[in-house]
Amino acid sequence: DQNLVVGESLQLKATSSTDVTSWQWIGAGALSCTTCATTLVKPKQSTIYKVTVKNDGGCTASDDITVNVLCNKGNLFVPNSFSPNGDGMNDKFYPSGTGINRIKTLRVFNRWREIVFEKVNFSANDASAGWDGKYKGELLGPDVYIWSCEVICENNETLSFKGDVTLLR
Repeated sequence: DQNLVVGESLQLKATSSTDVTSWQWIGAGALSCTTCATTLVKPKQSTIYKVTVKNDGGCTASDDITVNVLCNKGNLFVPNSFSPNGDGMNDKFYPSGTGINRIKTLRVFNRWREIVFEKVNFSANDASAGWDGKYKGELLGPDVYIWSCEVICENNETLSFKGDVTLLR
């Protein structure tokens, strides 16, 4: 069995005797080659892949491998600072990453634990959905803000994260 971080790919190689003349891979999701000794897979969920080999004499053998798809904090990047000054660089605070299906919630709090920004059910890597540093229409001053985020990975696992972000001018 193999472990794989959601969003990454894995090469599967059938080890066989030299007289093998055909390979047949089956499994959910895309296989780069279903009739090769080696195939590349990129499953979104844990999957069992099976390979059956055959030689010219008609003898067959088969084996399977389970690829466990994991989601972890390495899938998500959340910046520790941003500068909503309108220069087109780092103007919004938003989560990004690979293997992430959706952002379930993103909340930003001030030092008095008031919610100054909240967004639900949006795509990761979407700067337009991020926080622009404003609260009730006014740009907040430089400070450290606390954030919490729930993400739904491509394997449907939900993970929670917390941290802080510095608003710069």
